[in-house]
Amino acid sequence: QLGRDLTRIISLNESALYLWTSLQGREFSVEDAAKLLVECYDIDKEQALADAQRWVDKLAQCALVEG
Repeated sequence: QLGRDLTRIISLNESALYLWTSLQGREFSVEDAAKLLVECYDIDKEQALADAQRWVDKLAQCALVEG
C-alpha cells in the first residue's frame, strides 16, 4: 500500500542537491543554475548550461518546477 502512495522518489547527486538547496523557494532560470555550477565546480559555461538544463528538465518531469 505504501508504494502506491509514493508517486515520486528523487535521488539527487551532489551537484543536483547543491542546486536544489541553493535555488529552492525562488524563481530561477537555467542560466542561474549554470552560474552556480560554474562557481562551485569550476566547469566551463557550456557544460554548466547543458547540465543545468538536464537538471531543470528532470525537475519538470517530476512536476517539481514548471517547465
